[in-house]
Amino acid sequence: MSNRKLLIRGGDALLFVVCIAASSLIILSNIHEFNFLLMFLPLVFGLCYVFILAPLRIRTGSKTVVWFAVTEFIRLVFVPCYEALNEYVGFYGFSTRDISLLSRSVLLMSYECVFISIFLLIALRNAIKETDAEGIKVQPLGNDAITLGLVLVFGFIIYFTVPEVKRSLNFLLLKPDSAKIGELISETRTTLSTGLITFTYYAFLCGFIIALDYAKRRYDISGKKLYVFIGVIAGLFTVSIINGESRSLVIYSLYAILQCLSISFRKYRKIIVRILTIGAIVVLLGMTFYRLFTVYKQSSYSSALQGTSLRENYVPSFIEMYCLGPQSVACGIHFSDINQGNFTADTFFYDIFRPFMGLNIIAKKISGSTSIMMYNSWFYGIEGRDYGIFLQIANQGYCYFGLFLAPVFACIFLRIAIYIEKKLKQKKTLFLVFFYNFTYIRLATCVIAGTMSGYITSITMALLMCGTIYVFQKLFTSTVRQKAQHEGLEFYSNS
Repeated sequence: MSNRKLLIRGGDALLFVVCIAASSLIILSNIHEFNFLLMFLPLVFGLCYVFILAPLRIRTGSKTVVWFAVTEFIRLVFVPCYEALNEYVGFYGFSTRDISLLSRSVLLMSYECVFISIFLLIALRNAIKETDAEGIKVQPLGNDAITLGLVLVFGFIIYFTVPEVKRSLNFLLLKPDSAKIGELISETRTTLSTGLITFTYYAFLCGFIIALDYAKRRYDISGKKLYVFIGVIAGLFTVSIINGESRSLVIYSLYAILQCLSISFRKYRKIIVRILTIGAIVVLLGMTFYRLFTVYKQSSYSSALQGTSLRENYVPSFIEMYCLGPQSVACGIHFSDINQGNFTADTFFYDIFRPFMGLNIIAKKISGSTSIMMYNSWFYGIEGRDYGIFLQIANQGYCYFGLFLAPVFACIFLRIAIYIEKKLKQKKTLFLVFFYNFTYIRLATCVIAGTMSGYITSITMALLMCGTIYVFQKLFTSTVRQKAQHEGLEFYSNS
């Protein structure tokens, strides 16, 4: 056995030891009476990882397996340890110490981890380790650059002419002395404005692809570092675009940008990763600062820092809400118990088709509520509210199918992620590399910080963008061909 394999398996064994240590730490802490329940979560993850996920990752080299393991480590090891050692548990007003409810929460989280691990084992049963994306040659955009340029131009026109779009999309920092961005926009946003904001955001992402394509082509000819610098600057600018208050979009765009830059400039990959990661951290810290010190109520960031104290229990609430730990899952189960009669076949299909870009215009005219809208309306006591907190994807499955099939939605999205991962190993343009990765990372991490509607919207928007580019490319190619044929006929007739 090679030293590298020994190192990898040694790391896997060390991770299992960490899980045992985490479980021991939880049970030794006497802060909460329910710690004896939380101790099972690290053990379940450790066993799934050692016996299923680690061997599967080594055999297939699947990034989807890696991302699932990372997200489950956060939810089943880090979050329980953090909560077991802190006085406050819960998020934004919800906190439970009910042993029965938390027992069901731990059971659902454990069952989800085991269920999905076995599903991945089955889904990747015939997969073998293939050549990494480093060996793939990326094609130039060609005629696609013209189409992307038109999309970018339309995006700028919309941005500067539609106030709501300009208010939703910010660069580097959210503006102080204003109503909270997420709440202000969500309360007044129509289907049209939502579509315009989403289109404009994707148009700006297309701007990065155009800039990188130019930089890569020039770099391949000259080898000058100047073009690497241009690509990195374009990446930093793109990762600094803030849509509403969404931190996750910053992370998704960072991942896609890093993949594109790493493939384009392999020689400088490490330094590119460092620079872009630092840039993204700065943006994310600024967004966290905006909420933590309620900057939206102040005239500037400096005045917020001087005159505002830290929001009480913000950090534990933030970790629980975004990592979707035991308290979040318990809240989702409690919500399901209270509203069980509302999860009908009509609600199920509305939940599926309402987020589809295009179909949402029709669906919004139908009287109905998605599970996310029902959850936020129940949590905040405001009818029709569809934003605020996440309903973990297994909780959504639990609402419709009960415990046995609760992880089914996550399995579907992870299966799509596996398909996209396979497509990424094929030759393609930077446009496809970017949007494949942008969609992929969102689906591969679907068990954390997201909702089913968000994943469906991401998939359909990427498909619409790709379809639009394809149609424009065909129209452009057809026009050029007809023009060439016409000029050819004139030439022969004149001859």
